Amino acid sequence: MVRFWLQYEPILRMSDVYELEQKYLVNGLYKTADELLQIKMKSYENLEESETQSKKPQIFIDQLFKRRSEFSYEEIKDECMTVIAAGFDTIAITMSFIVLILAMHQDVQEKAFQELQHVFNSNDEDVDEEKISQLTYLDLVIKETMRFWPTAPFFARLVTEDIEVGKLFKSNETKIFVTLGSHVVPAKSIILVPVNKIHRNKDYWGDDADEFKPERFNSESFRNVPTYAYVPFAKGPRNCIGGNYAMKAMKIALSYFLRNYKVTTDLKVEDITFELVITARIIQGCKVKIMKRVSPSL
Repeated sequence: MVRFWLQYEPILRMSDVYELEQKYLVNGLYKTADELLQIKMKSYENLEESETQSKKPQIFIDQLFKRRSEFSYEEIKDECMTVIAAGFDTIAITMSFIVLILAMHQDVQEKAFQELQHVFNSNDEDVDEEKISQLTYLDLVIKETMRFWPTAPFFARLVTEDIEVGKLFKSNETKIFVTLGSHVVPAKSIILVPVNKIHRNKDYWGDDADEFKPERFNSESFRNVPTYAYVPFAKGPRNCIGGNYAMKAMKIALSYFLRNYKVTTDLKVEDITFELVITARIIQGCKVKIMKRVSPSL
C-alpha cells in the first residue's frame, strides 16, 4: 500500500515514480502554479496601497499576497500548490465516487433528484447560498459517500511527545465508549490513521456499517457516533482547510448534473476494489451510463 523505501531520495530518483513526478508535478502543476502567481504578483504591483486594504472578501491567494513581506515566493508557491493538488484532485475523485454510487442506488438518486425538483424552478437555474442550504438530502449523500468510500484512505501524523493510547470499546451497560488497556507511542513516531477502517467500524457505526445509507447522518443514532469516528477531512489543528469549500463545490456541481442527467451502471458495490495510494482509486473505473433527462424543465 505504501512504498516506504521511496522516502529515501536516492532510491526515489532511480524509480519510475520520480520520472512521473518530474513530468506531472514539476513540469505540470508547479509550472501552472508559477504562471498563476506571476500574474497575481503583477496585478498586486499595480495596485495602490488603499486598494490592497479592500474590505471585499478575498480568496486564500489574496491573503497570502497581502502578507507577502512575511513569506518568500517559494513559500507562497508551496501553499498554493497544496490548495491546487489537495483540492481539485480530491474533489474530482469524490465526485466520481458519488456519481457511481448513485448509479448503483437508483432509489437514492431519485430521492436526490426529487429534492432538486423542489428547490429549483428549472434545470439551468443558478445555485446560490440559499439554495445550497436547502439541499439537505444531497448533503447526506455526500457525507455518506465520504464515509463509505473515503477519498483519502489514511493520513499521517507525527507524534510530538510520548502518548498513551488504549483500545476503545462500547460498554454494554452504559453504551458509552471507554478506553481499556494502554500502549505507549513514542515521540517522533509517524503514525497512519486508517480512515477507511474507522469509517467501517461496526462498534461506531452499527451492524449496517458496510451498507450505503445516507439517512444515517440524519438519525438519532448518529449522535452517539464519536467525533473522531468520521474523519473525511481529518480532525484537529491540521485538518483540511478546504472542507467547507469542497462541500459547497460538490453540491453546486451535483445540483447541475443531477438536474440534467440520470446515471446507471452494471457495476455492483461488491465488484469494487481499490488501489490505495495517496488517494483511493477504483481499479474497475467509475463506469456509468449517462442519460439526458427527458423533462425540459423541473
